[in-house]
Amino acid sequence: IWSAFCSIATTSLWMARNGNVHRQELVTVHQGKTQIWKITLRQLQAVTHRDSRSTE
Repeated sequence: IWSAFCSIATTSLWMARNGNVHRQELVTVHQGKTQIWKITLRQLQAVTHRDSRSTE
């Protein structure tokens, strides 16, 4: 799980950075952490859903 989180977090940070640079938005640390957690949980739920279907 840790390696998956690290991969998701890194990708999320780059996506957020690119979007914020192009829109010239400022993001607080709290907003950044919240965004990363939302994306991470969504990805883990997708993997769990996929794995549960493959075992049936």
